[in-house]
Amino acid sequence: MGFSKPTVRSFYHRDGRASAVGPRGRDARRHGASSLVSLGVFLLACHHPEARAPEGTPEAADSKPAETELATLELSNPSSFRRDKAPVYASYRDLGLAEPPGAESRVELRSLGAGPVRVIPTQSIDRDGDGTKDGVFALLDFAPEETRSFRVAVTSSPATATVPALSHAEISVKQGGQWQPREKKPELKEYVGGAFASVHEFTPPPEHTDHSNLIRYEGPGIESDKVGYRIYLDERNGFDIFGKKTPEPVLQNVGLDGFESYHHPAPWGMDILKVGATLGTGAFGFWNGKGVDLVSHVDGWDAAILEPDGIHSAFRITYKAWQVAVVSSTSACT
Repeated sequence: MGFSKPTVRSFYHRDGRASAVGPRGRDARRHGASSLVSLGVFLLACHHPEARAPEGTPEAADSKPAETELATLELSNPSSFRRDKAPVYASYRDLGLAEPPGAESRVELRSLGAGPVRVIPTQSIDRDGDGTKDGVFALLDFAPEETRSFRVAVTSSPATATVPALSHAEISVKQGGQWQPREKKPELKEYVGGAFASVHEFTPPPEHTDHSNLIRYEGPGIESDKVGYRIYLDERNGFDIFGKKTPEPVLQNVGLDGFESYHHPAPWGMDILKVGATLGTGAFGFWNGKGVDLVSHVDGWDAAILEPDGIHSAFRITYKAWQVAVVSSTSACT
């Protein structure tokens, strides 16, 4: 892209050690960057602190203070235009924590500068999808060429900042019905009856194919306040788009009455892409020299919702034994 990304100018721990110091703007790109901050903000790491256990764990049970300062951050926007909701991620390890805070504690991000200290909403997330929370995620606003300072602390005090509902991920499956032969294609089956229910994990049964009426809008969905996506959890593996006209989450209400309604304009938006036999937007396949082989010939699919709500959402699809020419592999897409 034709502009510099916002960078962290300095990253200091409470004992004065610097974990990240680097130049801003274009010069930062010439240095080795550790991707400590996601999607447009980078920490330039030159030292990792020794990880310690968070307050509230057995190692700190004797004293158990209400608050411990971890680090001070200084982030800059080198661009001549505003950046609203810039996504920022900091791992617990780089903040000096050996593991996530306990159930009664949390990491808090505080904006410093003129005026009173303001607590920034953050979300503890599992970025690598291994089942363990590994860092904190926040959305920050920057004026043109603005530098902002923040303090990071572990605290057990009540939360004062509410995480807004800007994203959502789900997979909704019919339950309580039964499989029957399709009227026009009796060699295929469809799921008749039952009601949709959101689940955290799902493995489609052998009877499932496209338009079997088993999965609401045909696969897992994910959305931000700007756009939504759905991924066909069947032999097509297409990535489709929901154009949104409203910032709040809407997927939980889409497709409850079947496949047809979301292909027509509604107050929330509609499906805006004709995927057909293509990859859609962002899907993947194998180039065989003449065309693209979709992820169609597999032993099955597993879908799991990793982060359902908040300011960061995520899901994972595992493709079992994808068969392309003479190659077979199992891959995961997060």
